[in-house]
Amino acid sequence: ICTLPASAEFVLPNWMVKDAASEEEDSAEVGALSPPVNRPIVYDVSYIPYWTKLISQAEEAGLDVVRGSEMLWEQGVGQFELWTGRMAPYRVMKQLVLKITLPNYTSQLPQQSKKKKKTPSKKGFGP
Repeated sequence: ICTLPASAEFVLPNWMVKDAASEEEDSAEVGALSPPVNRPIVYDVSYIPYWTKLISQAEEAGLDVVRGSEMLWEQGVGQFELWTGRMAPYRVMKQLVLKITLPNYTSQLPQQSKKKKKTPSKKGFGP
């Protein structure tokens, strides 16, 4: 778990990354009946930039990662539901966090058609 700011440019020690990769290779040789591999899961609390040095290193090594942006929206969803007693708009919250943290995220979203909104006729209303 890394709670350092991204500007610290923290990365895992090389021996940890190499050990995780070699354990995965060893378990693949044994087959499906092998015990679970003791591989680290990297939690990086920083959410800007989206790719910190730690996340990039972990992904290149094939390690599982949990990004700060994921933690941010999941925490927000939990807080929303706790405070309001209502189901949180998960998709909206996730898209907003990704829009802020992921470079070029908005260009990856499907374009919504810009249909004119129908305005209700005032016919029959009022004096």
